[in-house]
Formats: sequence, C-alpha cells, structure tokens
Amino acid sequence: MRFTTLITFILFSSIIFADFRLENVEVIISDIDKEGGARVQEIITFLIVGDLSYSLYDSGLYNNDLSFWAGTTQITDAKLHLNPNKVDIQDFRLIPQPRKGCNIFANSCRGQLIIDYKALPHYSKGQRINGTGPFSVKKEKPRTTTYRINSDALSFTTTNIGDIIINRDITLKIVLPKTSTITELNPFPENVEVKLPQQLGELSWTNTILVRFVLAFQVEESLGSEVTEFFTGLSRTVEKVIRGEHGLAAILILLILVGGYIYLSSLKYKKEKR
Repeated sequence: MRFTTLITFILFSSIIFADFRLENVEVIISDIDKEGGARVQEIITFLIVGDLSYSLYDSGLYNNDLSFWAGTTQITDAKLHLNPNKVDIQDFRLIPQPRKGCNIFANSCRGQLIIDYKALPHYSKGQRINGTGPFSVKKEKPRTTTYRINSDALSFTTTNIGDIIINRDITLKIVLPKTSTITELNPFPENVEVKLPQQLGELSWTNTILVRFVLAFQVEESLGSEVTEFFTGLSRTVEKVIRGEHGLAAILILLILVGGYIYLSSLKYKKEKR
C-alpha cells in the first residue's frame, strides 16, 4: 500500500513540476472542397525546460493521443481548434517531433506537435446537417459557388459576446482555392488592401479579435469542368440504375429503344433511296 502511494506521489509530482511553455500555435485551413470540408494542420510549438520535462516529452514521442499531451504539458492550446461538434474529424494524425533548438545553459529545448486531419460536415441519413462543416456552400449559378466560413466550427477563446480572440501566440491561416474571389471579409488581416471583391491566395490573422467575423468567397468553374462533371454524374446515375433492382429491365428497354431507332432509320434510308 505504501509502495503504491509512493509511486503515485512520484508520478503526480513529476507532472506538477514539469515545465512546458507555449511559444506559438499555427492553425492552417486549406484544400477546401466542394462540400465545404477542408484539411486542417495545427502546429503547436512550446519550450521544454528541465530534465524532468525532457523525460516526459521523450516518453510520448510515439503517443498520438491528444489528451495525453494536453495533460502532460498542461498547455491550454494543446487541443483541436475546430469544434468536433460542428465538424466531422477524419484521418486524424498527431506527430510529435523530436526535441530541437536546445540551449544547454538554459537547460531547455523546443518541442512541437503537428496535428493533421480532415474537417468535414456532419451527415445524417445521407443529408448534410445544417450548421456543420468549416464552410457552408451555396450554388449561385450553374458554374459559380459561394463558400461562407462557419465561425461556430472554430474553437478559440471568445469574448463575452462570442467574438473570436486570436492571441499573439496564435496564427489562423486560411488558404483559399485557386481562382476564388473574396466577396465579404471582416475584419481584414494586416497588409491586406481593404477592397472587395478581390483575389487572394491566403488570409492570416494573429494578435487580434475577429469582431463580427465573416469570410465569403466565390469559385467559378470552367466550362470544361462543368461538362466533365455532367458526364461523370450521368455515368454514376446509369451505373446506379444498372446495379439497382430494375437494372436488367432498364438494359432491355435501352436495347429496344436503340434497336428501334436503328430499324426506323434503316427504313427511312431505304425509302429515300427508292
């Protein structure tokens, strides 16, 4: 009993006196797809101070459990910055990096957690659940789609009225699709010209409050993409019909129609030839 208590005390003390200090967090949202999903990469960098902290960090280099790192480092931002209640987390990967940038005089090194995942809308019975996904999607024209950020899907500290706080040690970066045109934006990032509509490759915020945050952009597909999408959808529909309950009947009807057309065309040709 005393031995168990002693071991528990040692482990508990190790966590209490471990020293991990957040340096910065970079949240990158990119590869936005047609359903409003995206790929997210979060890079969490922190200072590791002291031999005890080294041991704890090194012991977790093969541990991809985010709750382990949150508990070990006691860093508030060792978490996902997209809300799992609002996005479907897929293909999650957490890759701890070896210690680097060590300073023997300060007895410190840098640690880094790289988190990579897909953030998708939630679906129920094949239907998208409203209010989920990083972006909402609206088809404005046959070839033009408007994407609007879902601020409820972001998981940062907020003010009392719900505005998102981007601290000085946090960067939020959104990489926009090629040929996208921003139609609504507030607040503007630094070094971005206050002019709409405009085309930009990416947007980045740090050390600011996203007051009444809004981002909307349009993507216009080329005519060739529309034609390709049409025939792809048509082929999928045909395949679905063929594999369905009445697939054989559909094939027979199609053969009869094609055969009838060929037969009538041949009669017409013979008649004209006479």
